[in-house]
Amino acid sequence: MKIYRLLACIVGAVLILIGTYVFADTQKNNNIPSILPLLLSHDKGGEKPPLLKWVSISGPTEIYEGEGGQYTCRAYYIDSSNHVVTSNSQWSDNSNYAGINTSGYLTTTSVLFDQIVTITANYGEMSDTHSVTIVNIDPLNPPDPPDPENKCEALSGELEVQILVGPAGVVGLEPMAVGSIPFYTICDGDSCTVQGNGDFSYQEVLSEDWGTYNVTLDMDVEIIGECVSSATNDSLNLTVTASGNQMVEVDADDFHGEYPWEGTHEFDVVFPLEEGAKAGGEGWEVVLHIN
Repeated sequence: MKIYRLLACIVGAVLILIGTYVFADTQKNNNIPSILPLLLSHDKGGEKPPLLKWVSISGPTEIYEGEGGQYTCRAYYIDSSNHVVTSNSQWSDNSNYAGINTSGYLTTTSVLFDQIVTITANYGEMSDTHSVTIVNIDPLNPPDPPDPENKCEALSGELEVQILVGPAGVVGLEPMAVGSIPFYTICDGDSCTVQGNGDFSYQEVLSEDWGTYNVTLDMDVEIIGECVSSATNDSLNLTVTASGNQMVEVDADDFHGEYPWEGTHEFDVVFPLEEGAKAGGEGWEVVLHIN
């Protein structure tokens, strides 16, 4: 009976990405002991560095011919930490019309028509790619020069998505990073829209003395919104839509349970234009990283 009460508690933990519990939280039963957070950690003393999970490139998706753009590579680790590793990454591109240096800065040459270049960053055993369009400039209709007072002009970055992984009702759970989605702005005069999209997959087996808790998550994410820059307000007002599926598998003694979820969750976030700004809700958090 004890094991089934324990499993009833665990079932309440089906990832809280959707902001509500899919299963009833049985922690209200005082006879059921609390479960410690099922989070992996590493040796804080530095003897064992955290395991690298993925890297992500962020930067502009369009560059006018003859101009350049800075790209950033960020590394994400199993302990939910992340670091910019741009200068420690190996950069490359696949175009005769562009070149990227060891600092992640891309330069372009003149093109007769728009050209697409793919840049790649390798760090450790991980890599990421990023597509950039070199835009041919129409001499009869040249682009407006950027407004130095508009902080939204040519802005790009990424949203780091974090969620809670562990049994429902446990106090002290910390969000774990599961993916990052690049975004960029498109400005027309003083009006700047924000666009971005991407996908991420997350899989982890969390082990305890009673058994294992296997979490798999696959999501497609779209970002739309606006960037506001004024004398009194510099902010990103975004709508993030995440669609996909998740599976939680619980194994304990002779028990095996599978708890799937599939659907779409949409949430609004507002960020000041500050590196590391955060927004979140029940079971999720998004961190802003600006190039």
